Amino acid sequence: MAVLSLGFVNCSNNDGPDAPPTAETSIVGTWKATIANEGVDPQVVYFRFIKEGSLIGAYKDGSDPIEVSKGTWKIEKDRLLMRYKAEGGEEENINAKIVELKKDLLTVSSYDKEEKREIVVKFNRVTDADM
Repeated sequence: MAVLSLGFVNCSNNDGPDAPPTAETSIVGTWKATIANEGVDPQVVYFRFIKEGSLIGAYKDGSDPIEVSKGTWKIEKDRLLMRYKAEGGEEENINAKIVELKKDLLTVSSYDKEEKREIVVKFNRVTDADM
């Protein structure tokens, strides 16, 4: 699965109802990215970040069936760390830099070893029902 780049929000120890948002609370929800590669059908990637650190992902590549994966996530400093696996697939470990995290926009950056280049992906917040 392709991955992300997020804007980082400062953390606080105040967890009350009026606590300022942190990266960990701001990222909770469902995010969608459409990745277009020249001459290839676009790939659609969804990630649902659940508050307790659980993760559900969905990946659609062209006319192939949707691939669903489950795993975990956490944020360490300005890094989004994800570990997930699709049924019958290999485990994926993603270590992406959070470039930008706003209410409705998540931008992440990671290095693709196969393509030998930095990949930047922008995700838009969507409703859980959109996934």
